[in-house]
Amino acid sequence: MVSVLFVDEDAANLDGLRRMCSERCQDWQATYARGGAAALAMMDGCPFDVVVSGSRLVDMDGPAFLRRAKQSKPETVRISLTSPGDPGAAMRSLPVAHQCLSKRCSPEVLIRTVQRAAELQALLHSDTTRRMLGQVGDLPSLPANLVALDAALCDEDASLGDVARIVTRDVAMSAKVLQLVNSPFFGLRSSIRDLRQAVAYLGVETLRNLTITTEVFRVFKPSGLLPGDWMERFNEHSLEVADIAGRLVRTSAAQYEASVAGLLHDVGELVVADRAPDKLCDVLAEVAAGRPADEAETDCLGATYPVLGGCLLSLWGMNYRVVEAVTRHREHWDGQPRDPELPDAVHVADALAFAARALQERPLAESGSRARDRLAQEKGAPSEGGPGDKADEAGEAEPAGGAKLGDGAELGDGDVAVAGDVAADGEAQPPDDIEPEMQHAQVCQPSQVVDLSEEYLESVGLLGAVRMYRSSAFSR
Repeated sequence: MVSVLFVDEDAANLDGLRRMCSERCQDWQATYARGGAAALAMMDGCPFDVVVSGSRLVDMDGPAFLRRAKQSKPETVRISLTSPGDPGAAMRSLPVAHQCLSKRCSPEVLIRTVQRAAELQALLHSDTTRRMLGQVGDLPSLPANLVALDAALCDEDASLGDVARIVTRDVAMSAKVLQLVNSPFFGLRSSIRDLRQAVAYLGVETLRNLTITTEVFRVFKPSGLLPGDWMERFNEHSLEVADIAGRLVRTSAAQYEASVAGLLHDVGELVVADRAPDKLCDVLAEVAAGRPADEAETDCLGATYPVLGGCLLSLWGMNYRVVEAVTRHREHWDGQPRDPELPDAVHVADALAFAARALQERPLAESGSRARDRLAQEKGAPSEGGPGDKADEAGEAEPAGGAKLGDGAELGDGDVAVAGDVAADGEAQPPDDIEPEMQHAQVCQPSQVVDLSEEYLESVGLLGAVRMYRSSAFSR
């Protein structure tokens, strides 16, 4: 049973909503109010899953009512219904409403929005976390990115391309821009998945108004509990995952979705770092002690970071495929035959980005050259670029069947190795001082070495991407 409170100044609008619920939403517990004060009193006396408010009420405007509702009952999903001819109300609703719909939207859109919001709320098993997520109207950005955006928006010579480059380098800005441009209020026939296209559609003037008159962009203020460079590292990892995920799929439409999902895959962790850094530290401590991340996050927060991020993005009306990829990107493939999906691409990209970072933070280039020279001397082959090196035409190393990894593990014909050198006889050799868990990525299964079919790898373009990252990203 979904409990919904409808608030509007127009009795005719409320009558229309009442008919819609009686005819098509018999499983809803619907309540109706004309005034904001009366609606707030109802919310104090009885909890509601969702509140749907018009932009004008008899005693206050809709954004003011939603702001007070956010303060008193942040766990309630807030949906604003605004008139197409009142863009000011839509702008004022952005910081306080999870979604802004047009009053002219179809009943199907409203019903689907309410039901999906209620379903996601059920995934959060902690009242504290539900309230925390309900309070999120924006996400924090890196200070340098905000300064750059402000300068670009104030520069008459700055182009949309300049603005787009800044937005696409920041997790929070990207999420908010996509939320805005895909809001039903704009009435687009299909969702926009390309961030550059989203910036172009909104335009410089709209973005300038958003930064001046609303609270959709703000700076990240690090807690003393977190390392000083936490936000920089978080944003950099998100960008790396976005870049890799976009390379793991074939079609341009899927590339946009994969890149966006990769950029936003850890947005749940950003929410916790911003709103409850002590909880983030508790999770980190438990994981450092050897506890699985999913268990630690669920115990501390009532949900995992991917579920938190997926819930927030869905509340914001984000593309469903992106929401699904964010929510499910940690899921392990059980090995049964199935077609690869977008969450698989984000899962692989996340693993590769972590492995790449771990290797970059150690003396990889030195250890790799030592291993190559030693092996070359033993085989009697040149140490650099000799004819014994097996590589494809682009110079990318081929994963070789039967190559050995640390602790006696072996790679079969379909296995994926993401680090190491190629010896003169074609065998993939890991650098001497790289720990076994850093010599491969856990792809779709929790096992140390992953056995995937060639058909699966090629269908998502993974094999070529692994070759590329073995030969370039790991050596930078």
